[in-house]
Amino acid sequence: MNINKARDFFSAYYEGELGGGIKEAFERSLTTDPALKAEYEEFVEIMKMLEEPVEEVPAPHDLHDKIMARLDHESWQEKQTVKAGFFGNWKLAFVGALALVAIVAGGLSVVNRGSGSDGLEAGLGGQIPSANVTEKVDVVALDGKLVLNLEANAGSKYQLRTYGSTDVIEEVSLKGTSFETEINTKSPETVALEVINAKGEPKLLMVHPGTQSESLLVGEGSIVDCAKAIATTFRTPILIRVPDPEQHMSWNFEATDDFNIRSTKLAASKLSLSLREDGVSILTPTGS
Repeated sequence: MNINKARDFFSAYYEGELGGGIKEAFERSLTTDPALKAEYEEFVEIMKMLEEPVEEVPAPHDLHDKIMARLDHESWQEKQTVKAGFFGNWKLAFVGALALVAIVAGGLSVVNRGSGSDGLEAGLGGQIPSANVTEKVDVVALDGKLVLNLEANAGSKYQLRTYGSTDVIEEVSLKGTSFETEINTKSPETVALEVINAKGEPKLLMVHPGTQSESLLVGEGSIVDCAKAIATTFRTPILIRVPDPEQHMSWNFEATDDFNIRSTKLAASKLSLSLREDGVSILTPTGS
């Protein structure tokens, strides 16, 4: 029995399934061929390793890459020798088996460490979620429309509602990691809007100029009131990014004031007004 043929019987002999003349021929080959005997003994050691209980150990982050590199190397080595049957490639097969054991062990370990509500679900039958998405909540002007852009983990929930009230304009539950929708207040009047997450935390505050124009050049009130006056008078959407939008202030504009003059006048109230390329103004504290 040549060495390639003998390799086909490694598993059957180990399991005690060989009999008759084939068993005698195989054992005779082990006795007369030291290289075959050494290879079979290596096979036996691997089988014993597979039969041992799996210890749950953390899976290294690069486990997959290392496994694939090892498999590629073993495959290359096998191609350098004479092709054998299925069990003739037992080294390659058992490297893959060991890799599977390592993956299962690592996966079970992840399950144990992440058994809380926020833990990862991995291992057999589990799913590994995608990496956390950096949350982004913004409004952009596009083709004459205001569009709300959301980027967050799938399943995140938000409400678009009228600022200072519980009137919900739209509820959003992300099915993917991004979402966009046109903001339509269905009101001709300028309105302040806010985006709230599922925890009730404000993520964005803006003023949407309605279709109704009005001159509100002089007045006093909150920062939100001032932003509404600017939006109504000069027909511009405004994002408000200040710690206290209810801070009291006064304003005094003229109809001929351009953007730079309006910004200069707001500086007296320690506010800075900037203009994005899409035409959306941003109101922030001076120096931010």
